[in-house]
Amino acid sequence: MVSVVMAVYNGRKYLREQLESICIQTCKVDEIILIDDKSFETVLDIIDNIQEKYGIQIKYYVNEKNIGYAQTFFAALKESSGTYIFFSDQDDIWDINKVKHMINAMTNNQSMLCLSALNII
Repeated sequence: MVSVVMAVYNGRKYLREQLESICIQTCKVDEIILIDDKSFETVLDIIDNIQEKYGIQIKYYVNEKNIGYAQTFFAALKESSGTYIFFSDQDDIWDINKVKHMINAMTNNQSMLCLSALNII
């Protein structure tokens, strides 16, 4: 199971493109955990549209108060259920093979506990 966790704060401008880049991965993502850190703007319409278009489960939460990105990511991590968990910023655009390449790297190196990459080719 593959999870993506994302902290969002006033990221409406970027969110649709980022979510789409996650949904079209060559290695399927099973769930996206998205926590809004008490933004001034809403993204529910974008989330609903992406779920309908791609059939992916997006768990969406809004913090009661702004707690900062680190605590928001930690809260999203606690909600995830994946064997592989990817962190995503709201304005990242992923290469279509990112998940595939990173899972292959982890699978081929069983002693590896964590993997981080800016660009996977």
